[in-house]
Amino acid sequence: MIWHDEAGALRFGPDRRGLRVKLDLLITNAHLLDPGSGLDRHDSCIGVLQGRIVGVGDAIAELDAHHRVDIEGATVLPGLYDSHVHTTSFGLGLSMLDLSEVTGMEPLLDAVAAYARSLAPDAWVIGAGYGLGLDVGTNPSRAQLDAAADGRPVWLTHFSGHLCVLSSAALAEVG
Repeated sequence: MIWHDEAGALRFGPDRRGLRVKLDLLITNAHLLDPGSGLDRHDSCIGVLQGRIVGVGDAIAELDAHHRVDIEGATVLPGLYDSHVHTTSFGLGLSMLDLSEVTGMEPLLDAVAAYARSLAPDAWVIGAGYGLGLDVGTNPSRAQLDAAADGRPVWLTHFSGHLCVLSSAALAEVG
């Protein structure tokens, strides 16, 4: 049961005074699906009060509500379900040295060196997408990046978006 206590706070569980809160919205006939938890329930209900989901399932099906909506079996997913794509990083990567098709450490370092030569003397070498053409767990070392970029700051982001490697000059600049 959902109810207000004497201070006006929402409470869950038995209401010793026999009073019940009227839901703002009761969504019925929903297919609840949450791949993260494994929930997959048909013909279910969702109770909403003050902008928050306060209950799901049969336990709230008979509660009063200001509005009832039958969604006719439509699927409901968590509101902030993260499919975990790095769209911002992908977009930024389009303006960087593309290392996604480089296979092998020497070709990767050659690409860094060629790109470094094309930049102004004080510009950073910023690249993205390295790693697909390397053995698992293999990354360019700081010393390799220092040599390839002739001492300039280098920052390369792994294709996974969860790792980056930096040259000595880059580490010195970022502290």
